[in-house]
Amino acid sequence: MLFGKSKKRQNNIKDLKRFEDEISLIYKELYRFVYSMIKNKTITEDCIQNTLLIAYKNYENLRAKDKFKSWIFTIARREGIKILNKNYKEFPEKDDMLQLVINKENNLDIAEDTVLMKELTSIVLKGIGKLKPEYKEILNLRYYNDMTFEEIAKILDINVNTVRTRHMRAKDKIYKFLIENYYDCEEIKKENV
Repeated sequence: MLFGKSKKRQNNIKDLKRFEDEISLIYKELYRFVYSMIKNKTITEDCIQNTLLIAYKNYENLRAKDKFKSWIFTIARREGIKILNKNYKEFPEKDDMLQLVINKENNLDIAEDTVLMKELTSIVLKGIGKLKPEYKEILNLRYYNDMTFEEIAKILDINVNTVRTRHMRAKDKIYKFLIENYYDCEEIKKENV
């Protein structure tokens, strides 16, 4: 009886160590993913904490340890949606706004190419902001978290072909938004419509 408890404690310690190792490999990606949904540092940290707590409590039930990343991203997504459904509104943090102002003041003599690239980036981000949530989510997982379409499909619990279709549609919508809002040339607009 005493030996059984000791062995169980050793397994718990091994599970905790394995869990910590896995988290350390993906923590930054997980944080970026949640922050992209919630857009608030404090609430993102709360969501991450809830996610890690749920994941740790259920870690021993995870049969396929190689699926850890998609599993924990799914938990994080569900927790993020719960938080958003509790009427948290998207608003930028004061620190983020201050950082933008500081960057603009420090970079007054920027090369023209950099200014154009910033303008282009700004318009692309506005285009992404106008997308439906299901398109934003796929772009976020694909480009910020470097996930495959298959991993995204598992996290979102949808068909891989649906992920590919939404990805393609999102890119098309961003491109059209870019054409309409960045280029002044009517010929380019006509060619690409």
